[in-house]
Amino acid sequence: MAVQSPPDPRTGLQITRELTLEPGAARAVLRRTMRNVSERPVRWSLWDVTQLDCAIQSACRMTIPLNASSRFPSGFDVLYGPRDNPQWRTGDSTVFTVEYSRALGKVALDSYAGWIAFSDGEWALLQQFDAQPGQDYPDGGATVEVWTQGPGVAAGVDFSQPQLRGEFMEMEVLGPLQRLSTGEQASADLSWAACRCPGDRIVDASAAGCASAPLRVERRGETSHITGTFGVFAPGQAQLRVQGTGQVLITREAGPLQPVVLDDDIAAPGGVRLELVMGDGAAGKLAEVEVSQH
Repeated sequence: MAVQSPPDPRTGLQITRELTLEPGAARAVLRRTMRNVSERPVRWSLWDVTQLDCAIQSACRMTIPLNASSRFPSGFDVLYGPRDNPQWRTGDSTVFTVEYSRALGKVALDSYAGWIAFSDGEWALLQQFDAQPGQDYPDGGATVEVWTQGPGVAAGVDFSQPQLRGEFMEMEVLGPLQRLSTGEQASADLSWAACRCPGDRIVDASAAGCASAPLRVERRGETSHITGTFGVFAPGQAQLRVQGTGQVLITREAGPLQPVVLDDDIAAPGGVRLELVMGDGAAGKLAEVEVSQH
């Protein structure tokens, strides 16, 4: 399915969006193409915006991996609203969380992990993309931005006006700025995926799924206690196995409606690395963890 905009005189661009559904999976790929239809060179970014309705949700959270070498203080930059906005949760050194509380704000991150996730505590929607370190991105180097709708003034607009009120967040994925001559075009793919993944927020993601609680192991004498909560984008079997040998320790049926919840005691030797994969691993790895000797 493809849609195309009319030529835009201001930007000089015509935009095509083509959505391809993956058979048997809760996943789709959105290919976005911008073409210079003007008689002048132009320089723009493919910048995708998705609005998430928070009016009927008991919880709305967005999570983005932080860049350990970020150019922004503490890994993020505030574009609108106060820097100490309580919606910005900064206690985690690896993942930045936006917890919607009906306040106006916008935050930008130079995240290169290639994913951003929305969660309501039970269900998750992820967007995955190709981030390109070293390229020139808009807004001082932002690859991801989140807007939170609420009363207040931003860019000269008073969002307290009745016709501008709403309860939603915007998930924004930015592409690098690209210069196009007349007739030239540039494309980029954005993967959309959804699944059931109960938990406060999404803390990790891969091509196969996401995690609300990471894979952890606790040695208990001769056994190991394994915990973790994962959502998957396509149906199949999730296998916890010993990396390198392929020895399968746990097998679970899983799918977009059926998360993988681990809370198990297993006989796993110390000094090995365990991996949680879908199927034989061809569908993708969900997580891995080291088992200590003691």
